Amino acid sequence: MEESVKIDLIKNEDATSCSNCEKEINKDETVIQYKKDRLFHEQCFCCFKCKEVLKSEYVEYENSPYCSNCFADENRKTCVVCDKKILDHLVHNTAGQPCHKACYVVKKPTCDKCKKVIAIGAKIYIVGKVPYCFKCYGMRKFEKK
Repeated sequence: MEESVKIDLIKNEDATSCSNCEKEINKDETVIQYKKDRLFHEQCFCCFKCKEVLKSEYVEYENSPYCSNCFADENRKTCVVCDKKILDHLVHNTAGQPCHKACYVVKKPTCDKCKKVIAIGAKIYIVGKVPYCFKCYGMRKFEKK
């Protein structure tokens, strides 16, 4: 899992240009050093996705700096019940498949074959967005089409 990286400010030793705005960075100006070879004005070091200025920390993701919100958005799972992104941290996984806890409790997934409610914590098998319980999923393999 990616971790947050604290932003360190350094004093620029040589006149150079900002890796974002390409304007000059003066000697002794306080800058952000990124990946050892790129310097930024403090106001130019931004999230790769939303372009908000990164002030205290960032998450390194796919070789670019992201704010924590955009990083979370990029890595959110999709609920197997409602097919929407899971935005909270309370994720109920069923056989390794993510779903909102509310979707699991409210919608109570039922097996498409036997029509029984699949209990919380029991394995659920999703085939083309159709849920099956463990028993019916196993029987499905032997049925002729």
